[in-house]
Amino acid sequence: SNRYIIIMAGGRGGRFWPKSRLARPKHLQPIVGDSTMLAQTVDRVAALVPWENMIIITNVEQRAIILQDLPQLAAEQVVGEPVGRDTAAAVGLATVLVQAKDLDASFAILPADHVIHDTESYRKVLDRAFSSAEETNSLVTIGIKPTEPATCYGYIQVGEALSQLDGEPVYQVQRFVEKPTLDVARSYLESGEFFWNAGMFIWKASAIDAALKLHTPTLYKGLQKIGVGLANGKSVETLMEEV
Repeated sequence: SNRYIIIMAGGRGGRFWPKSRLARPKHLQPIVGDSTMLAQTVDRVAALVPWENMIIITNVEQRAIILQDLPQLAAEQVVGEPVGRDTAAAVGLATVLVQAKDLDASFAILPADHVIHDTESYRKVLDRAFSSAEETNSLVTIGIKPTEPATCYGYIQVGEALSQLDGEPVYQVQRFVEKPTLDVARSYLESGEFFWNAGMFIWKASAIDAALKLHTPTLYKGLQKIGVGLANGKSVETLMEEV
C-alpha cells in the first residue's frame, strides 16, 4: 500500500524562548547539528517514502520559512493552519489530506523536533510499524525504552506481546499515562512495562478515519466538509478557515 509521512511542525516555540519564538520555534532552529530539527526529521524519513508523499502541517506564521528550509517540497505539501488546534485536529487534517490522494494509503504522523542519532535503526522501526499497521489494521505507536526515571515525558504501559516483526515484539497498548512524579517514574522503570511516549503514530488512513468518526464526531463533521471541498478543488487553507 502507498505510504505517506506527515510531520507536525506547528509548535509555538515556548520551551526555548527567548531564542525560539512563534516565527522561529525549536524545530526551525539548528539545536543539534547544522540543519534545522525539521530538516533533520525530513532527511531521516526520506528513504522510506517518495518526496511527494510528505506533508508538513504547521501554522500560517511558519509556512513561508518552512518552504525556504525545505526547497525539495512543493508549496501544497506545507499546510498552514490559520488557528492553532490540538493534536486530534492535526491527525484529522492529516487523514483528510492523505485520503484525498489515496483512500488505501497508510501514514505516519511524527513530531518535527526529535533528536535521533541512530537513523538506520529508527528507519527499521518505522518500517516495521508501517507493516504492522497495514497487516493488522490497528493503530500503532512507537515507544522508547526508558534509560532513566524521567518526569518530563509521558509513558505507554504495554500489555501482552501480540506478535513479532523481524524478531522485535509488537505489544498491545494497555494505557497512556501523563508525565509522572519521580517516585512513580521509578516504579514504571522497575516494572519493565513502560516505554516513553514518542508521540509517533502509524496507521492506515481508513483505520484512523473510523476511529475519528467514532470518538470525535463533532471534529469528524468538520473534516468531512474539508474532504468534500478538497475533492471540489478548493485549497485546504481556505477550507480550514470555513470550518
